[in-house]
Amino acid sequence: ERVFSNDAIMSFIKNDHLAESEFTSFYSTNNTLNEYLTAYTQISSINFYIDSDYFVYNSQFRKATQGVKNKYWYVNAMKSKGKVTWDVVASPTDNKLYLSLLKAIVNEKNECMGVMIIAINPDWLEGIMQDESNMAIFSVRDYKVFYSNVEGMNIGNVMSNIGIDELDVNIRVCQEHNQIADDAYTIIETFEYENTENKFQIFLIKPYSQISGVTDNVTKIYIWYMGL
Repeated sequence: ERVFSNDAIMSFIKNDHLAESEFTSFYSTNNTLNEYLTAYTQISSINFYIDSDYFVYNSQFRKATQGVKNKYWYVNAMKSKGKVTWDVVASPTDNKLYLSLLKAIVNEKNECMGVMIIAINPDWLEGIMQDESNMAIFSVRDYKVFYSNVEGMNIGNVMSNIGIDELDVNIRVCQEHNQIADDAYTIIETFEYENTENKFQIFLIKPYSQISGVTDNVTKIYIWYMGL
């Protein structure tokens, strides 16, 4: 939201420009986006896709070609005008998939001029989970995976046979599941951020063998205690 509410950037995108020199001046003097990238390590990239008849583009302010405007994430952002959406989107620089925040850019006439897209740094997500012993899968929207430490479940894959309604939110269930080869229980939790239209899902997977191992250890402690 801080990026989106930056007056200098929004004015630059929304104003009618008369000369190429205006673009050159802005790109050479405004370093706001790079400052955000330096300050917030959880952000991998910030891009704007602009739908304008006259605009001088660069690596961060890109043309919304017809191909871009046909993309599912662009269409969804336009439909959710004024609200943040989340999706798993391919980066224009390395074509890798990233969890991304998207929001339509709307002018004073309530016309959509393009889409802002902020890609989340996958190393930041890995850092959050580095001390986590459980197998975990994070997904968004229609169960599209954006983090996984489970073999065979990759970013961009879609979770299937979940057993809960995709519209459910703020629920927590534990059920048998088949996301790994071994029999396992999966704790599923869903939530959503305020002022967004997408739901997130967290899957924590615990194989039966690990649960049995804990039970065996408790039993051994009990037998030792009874022998005192």
